[in-house]
Amino acid sequence: MEDNYFLDQHPIGCVQYSKSDSNWQVTYANAAAKALFEVAELSAIDLSAYIQYTDDSAPLGFPTSFLLPNQRWVQAHLHLHTPQSFSVWISDISSIIQPLEKKVSDAESYKERILKANKAQEDFAYTASHDLQAPLRKIQSFARLLSDRHNANLGSQGQDYLRRITDSARHMELLINDLLSFSRFTRHDRTVFERLSVLDVLNNVLSETNVHQSAQVDIRSSLENPDIDAAPMQLFRLLQNIIENAMKFVRPDVAPRIQIDLSVVEGQALPFDHHLESDKTPYQLIQISDNGVGFSEENAERIFRIFQRLHGKSEYLGTGIGLAICKKIVENHKGFIRARAVPMEGAIFIIALPVNQS
Repeated sequence: MEDNYFLDQHPIGCVQYSKSDSNWQVTYANAAAKALFEVAELSAIDLSAYIQYTDDSAPLGFPTSFLLPNQRWVQAHLHLHTPQSFSVWISDISSIIQPLEKKVSDAESYKERILKANKAQEDFAYTASHDLQAPLRKIQSFARLLSDRHNANLGSQGQDYLRRITDSARHMELLINDLLSFSRFTRHDRTVFERLSVLDVLNNVLSETNVHQSAQVDIRSSLENPDIDAAPMQLFRLLQNIIENAMKFVRPDVAPRIQIDLSVVEGQALPFDHHLESDKTPYQLIQISDNGVGFSEENAERIFRIFQRLHGKSEYLGTGIGLAICKKIVENHKGFIRARAVPMEGAIFIIALPVNQS
């Protein structure tokens, strides 16, 4: 090789190879290369495991980056001098890669902790609600016995106490049932999808809840019978919860009115903030609006959290779990749900579900 004086002073590592008896051998390494490998002898420097060769065993290049045995991340470039010799320029990029590795590791660790916490919460909700059913049934049974056999002997104050016990037990029953539902719907791996008509499910919900008897309901659909991949029971519960909320949170002396709009749009056209700017995936868009009491826009995210109530139990019955169930169902379908409202004017719930789950 030529005089290597300038290479010895170069801050970037340089390793030179020559071919001898069909084998490539290291013939030179400058001080920067030896520092990278943390060795003093040429025989201890070996890049052969990282070099990519052509079919006829000619050196071709290197991966974008790779990890040396001493845990240093490096980037290498191969320069072919002759068919019998080449050099490798090698740079230490650990200061760039290692912070990124740590961020990825921290993110994965955080994600794992969140998944474990969510699973623990789901398991607790299921176990607690399931185990609470037996003592609750006993409370309800003894309350009925007191009412049936000893009501006359209780007096007005005793009857008031019994009524409060019965009402609290009824509320506890609703809470337990909703907790069990929430726990079931959080188990995404058990979701089984079928091809079904959103319009048919919607009509079943309206029929079962008898909404038409007490509210004006208008349905507008851009398609005669839009079909999507969905879990039948979950889609039914999703629409039922939101429609029942529209019937629950009504304004005094104002006839309830519900409008339901169905359409199919691409992800990039969904009517809320999202990260699907170039997504052409078709989504079933369901928009359910009402003329009820509404809520403050600052609570638009809070209402989807479990046990979150914007009103006292004396104003409106409920457990604070219904919309949390809705959010879980939508997440099971890889969709989106948002809410907007104006106090004392009404609310709108916007649901986007992928048409195809494949």
